[in-house]
Amino acid sequence: AVLLLFVFSGGAARAQDNDPRYLLIPPSEIVLIQQVIAAQVQAFRAGDVETAFSFASPGIQQTFRTPEVFGEMVERGYGQIFSTLSYEFGDVIGSVYQPVQVVTFTGTDLSSIVAYYAMQIQPGGQWRIAGVQIESAEEQAI
Repeated sequence: AVLLLFVFSGGAARAQDNDPRYLLIPPSEIVLIQQVIAAQVQAFRAGDVETAFSFASPGIQQTFRTPEVFGEMVERGYGQIFSTLSYEFGDVIGSVYQPVQVVTFTGTDLSSIVAYYAMQIQPGGQWRIAGVQIESAEEQAI
């Protein structure tokens, strides 16, 4: 399945035709979003599902209830993220309510996916991962 969202380019997101539904995301916030995703990926690489779980939004934590259940779901359904060889951040897309960071992953099996990280700001100002949708990348890693 493909997400159909407005694409922002050039690092900082910009509004489309002054439509208030689209968010201007300053570069400093994009850096914070990417730091959360990178920290979760590093936790998965280290086999630390408890730390990886801590970067999930409260809604995701409530759905999966324990770090172990969450880790098993990610390993089964998102293997290229759980056991990533490499990853690269792409554009930030989305709306004022939920920016989405695009990330391309190459798994240890050399298969690639594009992941869409829906991000959610918490009351204390921290970004958390509210969901990830993936699709196959067009090409295999070489």
